Amino acid sequence: MLQLIFLQDILKRYRFDLPAGIEHDYANWEKISMFVGYSLTQTRARVKKLIKDSIKANTNIFSLAQMIVHSTPCRTTIQLCSRVALMRAVHAECNADILCRAFNEILKIDRATYGVAEEYVIGDTVPDEWQQRVDDVVAGIDIV
Repeated sequence: MLQLIFLQDILKRYRFDLPAGIEHDYANWEKISMFVGYSLTQTRARVKKLIKDSIKANTNIFSLAQMIVHSTPCRTTIQLCSRVALMRAVHAECNADILCRAFNEILKIDRATYGVAEEYVIGDTVPDEWQQRVDDVVAGIDIV
């Protein structure tokens, strides 16, 4: 979500041939926001897949970084390789189920510490198709 806000700010500032004041046209700005959000989700899924495959194939960090920035104006730098190495280490060591349980435990502790008001209920709602796809990407589930 934070990346979407940053990208929206960049679009507002540099325009990239967008019409002046488009951010005030709710319908068109919403289309741009949806496209940016979708693109971020697709990029994240692509990078995650490349990282996952690199672990199986024992790919060196420089080659992995090159694959990630392929078809972009980005260059493979030591800073990029360091960040990719961190992402790969996190992916290799973390299990999504463990993280979900940890977040649920943090929520329980927060509610116990700061009170459980009776005026709200945190429901476990069934997500729509788009939200489910996002949740699957976050959880590391392969999307076909």
